[in-house]
Amino acid sequence: MHSIAYHRAREIAYQQGYLEKGSIRGKICRAILEPICLFLGMFSTEKKYQELWRNA
Repeated sequence: MHSIAYHRAREIAYQQGYLEKGSIRGKICRAILEPICLFLGMFSTEKKYQELWRNA
């Protein structure tokens, strides 16, 4: 998980202008994992979503 999070964070920082160089691995992770998360989130009900954040 560290490698995924690290490269994704570097790519986001690059897109926000904080870094001069992005991450190819970060781009790949974002291109694959973010649509999956979006798709899975579409099946979550609002009640469950609120409970997840309340317990965090």
